[in-house]
Formats: sequence, structure tokens, C-alpha cells
Amino acid sequence: MASSKILTLFLLGLRMAFAAPFTNPLSHLIAKQPYVIYSEGYWYYMYTSYWEIEIARAPTLDGIKGGGQRKTIIPKLGDDRNFYNPRMYKLDDVWWVYYTATPDPAILGYRTQDFYVIKGGAKVTDTFTNPVKIANKTMGQILQLHGKLYLLSECNSDICIAPMSSPNSVGTPSVLAVSDQKWEYLGTNGPSIGNPTPFYHNDKTFIAYDLDFERMFREHPFGLLTYKGSGDPMLASSWSKSGPHQNVAYRDSNSTCYSELGNFFASPDGTETWTLYNTDNLSEGCTDPQHTGAKRLDWNPDGSPNFSVPGVTGRAVEGPSGERN
Repeated sequence: MASSKILTLFLLGLRMAFAAPFTNPLSHLIAKQPYVIYSEGYWYYMYTSYWEIEIARAPTLDGIKGGGQRKTIIPKLGDDRNFYNPRMYKLDDVWWVYYTATPDPAILGYRTQDFYVIKGGAKVTDTFTNPVKIANKTMGQILQLHGKLYLLSECNSDICIAPMSSPNSVGTPSVLAVSDQKWEYLGTNGPSIGNPTPFYHNDKTFIAYDLDFERMFREHPFGLLTYKGSGDPMLASSWSKSGPHQNVAYRDSNSTCYSELGNFFASPDGTETWTLYNTDNLSEGCTDPQHTGAKRLDWNPDGSPNFSVPGVTGRAVEGPSGERN
């Protein structure tokens, strides 16, 4: 018993020694739809300015404030293509970046959203290949479950899921979730859900998703799908639905006029789940620059995520567990 307490205190001491404090917001860059992931001693903060996709690297979350070491991985193209929702995953020991590209409607006269992937190497800093389109008219993220890959996407105001035979090959999608709860469409624009965002904790799998667009402004609540632990992930019956859940960015500041979830990410030692969020401020006219914040996710006794505690701006908080100063 004594040795167990000593070990616990030792591990807590290590955590306190290595977790660097940070203060929100992490970034004042014109950084849309941010994404962060930790690899080989660095945080990689990826975002789009709409015209290109960039990655900033820093050893601590607080180091992102200065922009870190920045690298453009998708430069501005000649057709004025807009980029959305960049996401990065290490699959089969190779880094892949997925994103949606939308040609400028002023040029083509209509708007399409196609889903692309670029292949990197064993390290994030390796060169990425030319883009390959793998799906039409969609915006999505990758779900990893039971050793298989799935593409989660928006489809006609619903959420769809498609099997992936490889990181750059997508099968036929099917509808996973529709707006069938009253709390999913309290606005006046009709039922609409989207932006499915997967995350994981203690062998449990979750998918957070946005509610109708009208409610995105200011409060931006969201719904949650929880995998039941067995069954085909492509079947709605394999998931339970709950909501509405409160965005952690809301109540971060009374001046917040818009907020959205970025992504969920693990601490360097894998013991914590964090969430990245993005806000606009009333004092700045609800326009650029957008402010990016991070918050450790809390958990209920039953293993479900607790979104009731908002993020904090302007006060130093302890960084992710395992982060080195």
C-alpha cells in the first residue's frame, strides 16, 4: 500500500513537472477550423485561411501563440480554390491529411464540395503528395473502430458513414443519423445536423455533431452519438443518441458571438482527452481574427463526457498531461 502511494505521488510529480501551463486563447491567427495533434515531442496545429492550409509546430500548447514553426502544405491554387476542415491522421505509420476543397462560385457559377487526401511520410514534416479526390460533394472526418476505417460526412442535412478499404479509398455511404429529436431543430430553418467529429476514451467511441445552423451562433450546442460497444458501426442501431450538449466555448466569455468545436485530441501521455474550440468576439464585430482555445474534457462516473464546464480565457491553466516544458 505504501509503495503504491509513493508511486502515485511520483507520477503526479512527473506530471506537474512536465505539463507546461498555457493561457487561452492559443491563437489570434486568421485560423479557420483548427485542428491539433501531438507527435514526437511537438504539437502540430493545422488550420486553413480558406486559400491555403498551414501547419504550425511547437513543443507546448502555449508555444502555438507565437505561430510556432509554420509550413504551408497546400498552397493557394490558380483557380482560387477555398479549403475547409483540414484533418490529419497517422494510419499504417503514414500521415494523411484530409480536407474539403470548394471552387470559387464566382468562377464556376455554382458551389461544390469535394473531399481530398494527401499522403505524407512517417513524420509530419515529410513531404506530402499531390491531392487525390476520394469523395464528391462532402465534408468529413475519419472514424477508426475495430481496426477499420470509416468516412463520417454530411449528406443532405443528415450524417452518413462509408467504409474505407484503405486511407484513400471510400466505399458507398449510408445514413447513420437523422434529425429525429425535437432538441435537434429548435430553430426555424428545419432539421439539419452535420460536422460529425469522432473521439475516444477508455475503449469508448463517440461522435459529436452540430445541430441546425441557426443555433450555431453564440451557444452552438451539439448532439452526441455513443457506440454501444458491439454491432456494425454503419448501422444506426449500434449507436445511442443524446443531447443537446453545451459547447465548452460558450460561457468562456459573455462576448462570444459564435463558437464551434475544432477537434478532440489526446494528451502526450494518452491519459487525457482535450477539445479544441474556435470563437469570434462581439467586440471585434464577429469577424476575423478568430480565437482558438483548448480545454481538458471532464468525464462522468458512467464514462460519458461532461461538457458542462466551459473553457477559461485569460487565466493560466495546467497543460496536457505528459507535455514537457
